[in-house]
Amino acid sequence: KGSLSDGYQKTSAQVRVTATEVRVVSESTFDDTKGDLQIQVDKNEAVKADGLDGPKTVIFKGAAAASLVTQFKAGLKANVTLRFWPTWPETGTHSVVVSLIGFTKSWDEMQASCR
Repeated sequence: KGSLSDGYQKTSAQVRVTATEVRVVSESTFDDTKGDLQIQVDKNEAVKADGLDGPKTVIFKGAAAASLVTQFKAGLKANVTLRFWPTWPETGTHSVVVSLIGFTKSWDEMQASCR
């Protein structure tokens, strides 16, 4: 979880990972009209979001989610690029860096408890 500007105010963005998807959740409304919502782990190629699941959730599914989980396990930090407020004057993209330290341990514990 991290805080960032949405172009108008401070907001937060939280990365949530399940066995089948990665979500970025915020209090602000996301704008997916330009298709540039993405996560880049370390120096890897950025993974583009599949779209939105409601106005305040960016979703990565299938191959995108699987790729991100693999990268999260090996990575140190994730740069999450977001865009907000589709009906307001555009303020461009905004980024937040999320630490991946401890992700693998948490992932393994989640997998063990879900069996």
